Amino acid sequence: ATNMDYSMLNEHGMFEYFRKKYKSERANMSDLIAFNEEMLYLWVEEKGVLLTLQIRKRPDNTFSDFQILKSDDGNRPHNVNEIILDPNGLYIATISKFGVCLMSLPQRWGLEMKFLGGEHKEINVKWILIAPTIILAISPNKRFKEQPSVSKARWCPGNALTLYLAILYSDNCLRLYDAVSLEMKKFIQVGTIPRLNAIGLPDLAVDFDFSPNIMKHVNVVDDKATQVTIYKMQWVIYILKSSGDVCTCTVDINLYNDQIFSKMSDPIPMHPQDRGNYMTDAFSLLVLNCNPPLIVIASENGKLYHCLHIVTKKEDEAIENSDSSLFVFETLQIDLGLNTDKKLQNDFEFPLYLKIDPTSTSRYMCSHEAGVHLVRLPIITPLTEFATRNNEDDDTDNNDLQTIFAKHSSIIEYSVCTQLKGQPKGLPLQGLHTLATPNTIIVLLGNGELVTSPIRELELYTDISKLMSNLAVEENDEGSDTYVSSEIKTNPLLKATFDRPTRSSKNLVEIMIDLLKNDMCMAQRKLMMDQIQQQAISFRKKKEFIVDKLDKFSIDKEKFISKAEELAEKYEEINDKQTELKNRARAILLKVQCLDIESSPDRKLQEKVQEKAVILKSLTRDMEKIHERMDYFKMQANYVELMKEKNPPTFHNNQIKSIKIALSEMKEN
Repeated sequence: ATNMDYSMLNEHGMFEYFRKKYKSERANMSDLIAFNEEMLYLWVEEKGVLLTLQIRKRPDNTFSDFQILKSDDGNRPHNVNEIILDPNGLYIATISKFGVCLMSLPQRWGLEMKFLGGEHKEINVKWILIAPTIILAISPNKRFKEQPSVSKARWCPGNALTLYLAILYSDNCLRLYDAVSLEMKKFIQVGTIPRLNAIGLPDLAVDFDFSPNIMKHVNVVDDKATQVTIYKMQWVIYILKSSGDVCTCTVDINLYNDQIFSKMSDPIPMHPQDRGNYMTDAFSLLVLNCNPPLIVIASENGKLYHCLHIVTKKEDEAIENSDSSLFVFETLQIDLGLNTDKKLQNDFEFPLYLKIDPTSTSRYMCSHEAGVHLVRLPIITPLTEFATRNNEDDDTDNNDLQTIFAKHSSIIEYSVCTQLKGQPKGLPLQGLHTLATPNTIIVLLGNGELVTSPIRELELYTDISKLMSNLAVEENDEGSDTYVSSEIKTNPLLKATFDRPTRSSKNLVEIMIDLLKNDMCMAQRKLMMDQIQQQAISFRKKKEFIVDKLDKFSIDKEKFISKAEELAEKYEEINDKQTELKNRARAILLKVQCLDIESSPDRKLQEKVQEKAVILKSLTRDMEKIHERMDYFKMQANYVELMKEKNPPTFHNNQIKSIKIALSEMKEN
């Protein structure tokens, strides 16, 4: 199986990186591959990182480089056995026995639509705990016996506004969580809670799946007592128990519905009443998107049960209160065709895992330890047509339904085999998915190798009249028609002994060869020629359309180039001006750095202070001179007084005369 790699993905660096970090072999099956919008996701348990690859090839027929999404804070999931993407491609969830972790994917843009435009090889992301109050595998060393484990997890389908993740736990509880707010929206008790001291094995719920969502508009009364029309989304959840019983639960989530707890119906009875329709070791459940819902149940003994959920509704009653039953119209047995050991073929002890094919509603995949089987359901199309028509005759409907079941049997193909003759055990699958354009099955084996197998479309002519009406059969002569009809009536091919003459047999073979050659082959050739001509005409028109588009694109390209040149010139001018301004600013900055730190007011104040200081000094010197003169005059005055005391003053004659003259003059005046 390891040589089947038609897409050459094994040679890519992502899978080489995966095999380097991957352990030698793993014993348990897991699903570590996810795919959405041409992006392939691969979980590496040993490193705790998520590898992503854009599988759309480049024009040179090569793949782009891969990216690594890793935890930014060191907290990452452990013991992961499955990864699932939400329908919108916004979140990815890792599922392990010990819990569920959720990661919001980064944005994608660019020509190759990579994360963050492909600028970084490694991108840091953050893992979010969905239900930390129950259990999650952030620390693998912590184990709690009283805590339940995760049995199955699925995204709620058909909801583009809000995302809900449903998780089934080993305590027979089904919980629905909002991926954005991480709040629990619904709680469904699907069975009795297992207890350690219970007698006997409990009837555990092993799997569940959603039917196509139902959209309704409901009139409700809000808090202000006004009638409001709300958008209501409703699902029917099918729950499979280990005993083979199937139960249903109707769940609706809207803004005005605060009810968390939901009730589950009783086990749906199976019809017809046959012991072969009842299983005691059910393992997996799958609901196909058709009307009425087609349910596939897989058991551990290699059997697949195809059932129709037939509901007989009464007026003003819900599904839980209506009469419903599971009609088993087909039972298939998985056969290990490439293993010639009869003992291994008879003792089929592999658990079967069912997975839907997103590229087609009329087939699904069944994986096990010995490989992958592809199951085709040609009954989907006629069954949908039968359900949509209006016929009031019940007998006619029953006859038509039985005819549909009889004519359209399912087809099983052994697509990938991992256990050949002489091997006691095959390679357990570590990943399984389907790629589109072209439809291809990719399988990750237990040794780290990748297997890709193309899915071939089968055209089955269920009605010979339709086939003959499409063939332009030319008229034969009357003798040949009479001869062939007479020979066919005798049934020559069904005779046990060959007693016909050689001449007659030769004539019959020659006539049949001529008919096949001239009629059927030529008619098919004409049909093929017509189809080829029509395709050539359509391709020619598409070519003309593409050429016109290319001409417009070339004109737009020239405009963009001229505009880019103008913008480049403006940018150069702006860059030159910016450089000039930078140089001027640099020169000014240097001049400023060379100047004193003091400002002009400070300098003026300092000059005034200095002038005042000079004046003060001169005044101080003048005051000292004045003090000195005052001291001198005091000394002179003291000396004069001393001299007066020693020598009293005497006037000479001349002095007396001058005094008298002065006094007489003063008297006269």
